[in-house]
Amino acid sequence: MQDLTTKENVNRLPILVSGNGTVQLLNVPKLPNGTGSEMAKAVVGALKDWDLTERIGGMSFDTTSSNTGRNNGACVLIEQQLKKDLLYFACRHHVLELPAEAFKTVMGPMSGPNVTMFKRFQDHWQFIDRSQFESAAPRHDLQLLKDLTTYMDNVNWDVGKAALTKLQGHLWYLSRSLSLWQSLTPGHGGGEEANLTSLHTTVGDESPAKRPKLRLEDGFLDADPATWLEREDFRTAAAFVQGIAVINDHAERGVALIQEYNRKLTQDEEQLQFLLQVVSRHRAEFPDSRKKTVAAGVAA
Repeated sequence: MQDLTTKENVNRLPILVSGNGTVQLLNVPKLPNGTGSEMAKAVVGALKDWDLTERIGGMSFDTTSSNTGRNNGACVLIEQQLKKDLLYFACRHHVLELPAEAFKTVMGPMSGPNVTMFKRFQDHWQFIDRSQFESAAPRHDLQLLKDLTTYMDNVNWDVGKAALTKLQGHLWYLSRSLSLWQSLTPGHGGGEEANLTSLHTTVGDESPAKRPKLRLEDGFLDADPATWLEREDFRTAAAFVQGIAVINDHAERGVALIQEYNRKLTQDEEQLQFLLQVVSRHRAEFPDSRKKTVAAGVAA
């Protein structure tokens, strides 16, 4: 987008933190370029400014090479600069690429950006309860792998193979650490008791130093799984994990915010950041202009 005071185009990166139902915009800094090194530098700088470096347990990000590169991606560089391992919450929007791959295999190249089937899906997206799928991402991905393999073998090899190949490039949530912690959310298939027993068998025998860390009390891992649902530490951990953001909607709203207010009201970089903070906070407190919403926001 255009710089505040010149006609040059610049890169900007929305940096937000979330947890326990709260989302906070830190800033939307201007970057010299879009490399992983510059993004990591900006993210770590923002975390230090807000004194949050010790409170970060994971990262949510788009699966672009500048973010995920093994040597120079922003994610690995952030870990290096913070001197600790973080959990990777890759944006789940990649799942929407799968029907596109299958569609192209069946129908051939698309002649334009507007495909009727995808437009219908987009129109109905708001009615889909996405919370049912986010916290159980590992289980859904594993089941999808199995289903695509079966479809490829028994229905249509080409379509199944196209979707399976695309999915195999996005198996972030089948990593050991994520599948373990997100299995804390009960009630997502496989039998609740069986899920808890499996988690206890896999993680409970590990030393505390090797267990995935999200700043959660995990004493329940040393207890009988039959008692977990009665334990406060388990219920707290399960509620926290269920609320983890696994899509980058927050960042997309940050992009929309800077696009809306860039070169508006101020041409001072510091004041722009303050403006974004104020607008972001106001929109969180007053998401619409209904009388009920305004009254509740004022009372709070």
